Amino acid sequence: SDTRSSPKGIKVDGNITINGGTITISATGGEGAEGMESKNIMTVNGGYIEITSYDDALNSASHMYLKGGYIYAVATGNDGIDANGNLNLDGGYIYAAGREEAFDANEQYKLYVNSGVSFIAYGATMGALESGAQLNQTCYSASTYSGGSRYALYNGNQVAFAVTAATISGGGPGFIAGPGGPGGNSAAFVVSSPSSTALKSGVTFSGTTFWTGKGATSATGGSSVTLSQYTDNGGQNPWW
Repeated sequence: SDTRSSPKGIKVDGNITINGGTITISATGGEGAEGMESKNIMTVNGGYIEITSYDDALNSASHMYLKGGYIYAVATGNDGIDANGNLNLDGGYIYAAGREEAFDANEQYKLYVNSGVSFIAYGATMGALESGAQLNQTCYSASTYSGGSRYALYNGNQVAFAVTAATISGGGPGFIAGPGGPGGNSAAFVVSSPSSTALKSGVTFSGTTFWTGKGATSATGGSSVTLSQYTDNGGQNPWW
């Protein structure tokens, strides 16, 4: 370990605010290799962000506000998106996947899923959503997750976005690591959109592509994935 470095893609000692543009980050060195880290508040208002990392893909030392844009956050060794304050999902299109959780807020704070966001979230071992989240928009547990498959998330009759799912080792949907599951939250694959959420797998991309070809604005074909309403039991995290 003394001869290995695990640099971060972007690190800022103050706030980070992203309003547009295209950002692509790979930080896969090992523990500590985070994609983008703010030592204070992080805000995303727009743009295309694609991060693949070992440690957290997005991390803020304080609150995080995801308000718009297209965000791809995959962490093969930790959380996809991690805020050490409140984590606010206010809008935009988000694919978050992590070896532990997809969305993680500090134990003393909360994850807020607010009306207007479209997301696909997969947590391989500790659940997709932080336990005790405040769900102001209906969320759904999906029945199956397959790395490498293409999924399309629907908002009503329209595709919100489509993505090629990342392959991450760990438990599958319903994985339980201990009594009651991690933080009492055993759901690992959760999706949500503002209106009439639906999910299809095995789709073909159409429309504009982004995230270096991993995402698309539209899709055709595919098979419907069974969804059931997600209920957070409010357990404390971590369970140990």
